[in-house]
Amino acid sequence: MDQPTKKLIAEGPMIASMGLFGDSSNPLEWGDEFVTFLQTKRALLESAPYKGKPLFALIDEQPDSKEKIVVDADKDFQTYTASMLSTVHAAVTEHFGEEDVRLYGEFIVSCLTAVAESAGGGLLGTGEDVSEQETRYINEVKSLFK
Repeated sequence: MDQPTKKLIAEGPMIASMGLFGDSSNPLEWGDEFVTFLQTKRALLESAPYKGKPLFALIDEQPDSKEKIVVDADKDFQTYTASMLSTVHAAVTEHFGEEDVRLYGEFIVSCLTAVAESAGGGLLGTGEDVSEQETRYINEVKSLFK
């Protein structure tokens, strides 16, 4: 597997979470969501069934590559991240087995769920816990990794 592919797979959970970071104009909410993502990712990587599996070691290592993730400013951010996740899914499917693909999807959905629940919408995060848009996005990602 080449370095750009390793980096793409390793950054898949972050790419997925970026689809939720972009749903608010509240910088406090972004901060809460980003911290929650990092904490959730770390906790999952240190627990079963992810700990010790080569795919998740790759996520933990964050391989270096000169490849950059470029955002297409003409697309809705969740649409963009969902399309990027299709590329990530193809890479994981090509290089890992069916069980790993399923676990990778569960890992990402766990991160997304924690991020979505971490900060309510609205002014200063006082709105609903998980918006319909967030729920749709999580379900779209979940269906990709079935």
